[in-house]
Amino acid sequence: MSEKAKINEPAEEIATNTAGEETIWKEESETKEQTEVKNSFAAKPVAAKAGILTIDPDDTVQIMDEEKILWHDLNTAMRKRRILRGTINEVTKTENGMSVIATHYKGQRITIPLDQMEIHLSNDEKHKGTPDEVRRYQLATVMMGSEFDYIIKHIDEKNRIVLASRKEAIIENIKKFYATLDENRVSMVGNCPDVQARIIAVTDKSVTAEVFGIQTQINANEIFYEWTANLRERFAVGDKFLVRVLDIDYPEPFDGCENNEEWLLGIQIKATHKPFEIDKPRINFENHRIDSTSSAIITDIRNGTYYLSLIESKVNARAHVVKTRQKLMIGDTVRYKCNKKYEDTCISEGVITSLIKAKY
Repeated sequence: MSEKAKINEPAEEIATNTAGEETIWKEESETKEQTEVKNSFAAKPVAAKAGILTIDPDDTVQIMDEEKILWHDLNTAMRKRRILRGTINEVTKTENGMSVIATHYKGQRITIPLDQMEIHLSNDEKHKGTPDEVRRYQLATVMMGSEFDYIIKHIDEKNRIVLASRKEAIIENIKKFYATLDENRVSMVGNCPDVQARIIAVTDKSVTAEVFGIQTQINANEIFYEWTANLRERFAVGDKFLVRVLDIDYPEPFDGCENNEEWLLGIQIKATHKPFEIDKPRINFENHRIDSTSSAIITDIRNGTYYLSLIESKVNARAHVVKTRQKLMIGDTVRYKCNKKYEDTCISEGVITSLIKAKY
């Protein structure tokens, strides 16, 4: 074999090998492209048929149907007459003019007709001539934000309508806490008169509280030992506070009336918050000196007499004399000088010397 042939042989072999590598490379590239195409299809999300792919292979995940749970809870509550709790979120009228209030249970609107709210109306002469329906509507708006109990009466799941009654929940509570007696003929509240109450209305000088279904008005002098200008600065609708039930007044007769609706709704109570407060006026009265001058808040003005609460000591004081020409109003901060002390009632008496700061 000539040297020329020997020289060309490796070149041909190299060319053949190169061609083979190009073929292999081309095949590998095609395979890779096909694999990428397959992977791109695999990356597309597909609805799960066999459950949910979990991080831990042994875990299982269940998807809860909240709608089914909601209506199951509501139907169960209605069937068992379970007492539910809500907040007055809205007071309105329906298209046919019926007055209703609305609350919500897990997002579902619950409607209570106004005549099922058992709102008490006072016999005050100033309301004479105002229709009861209008007064109940006004009082319902005052109760906005307060907590109350109710029992579900009707469910229309298709139209998402739920009707309830506060009145029936009140009756059930009164039966349980006031009309069910032990062997000593004492009720649950009678055995434990210190209870938690809901505030459903607040005025300057009183709060209306609900104590296990029974409404009672508690005046300022049964709430704090110190005289108070405005209870709205201390309480709000929706608050809860402790009270002591002083008396339970049952309509006569008692026996055989435990299931009588009218009799149950006729039970009345008297309550006080004072036992849960510190008697600061009495405690600090000893250190209150005649001829001392203190800053005080005007808490009331009646028949020319100014009733005060000393700001720091909380001692209660009266002033019949005012040595300033400025017009004074409830809530104003004034300078007060003590002229006399009444040890039996722990009340100071003196004069208002000047106005420090007007409330308005």
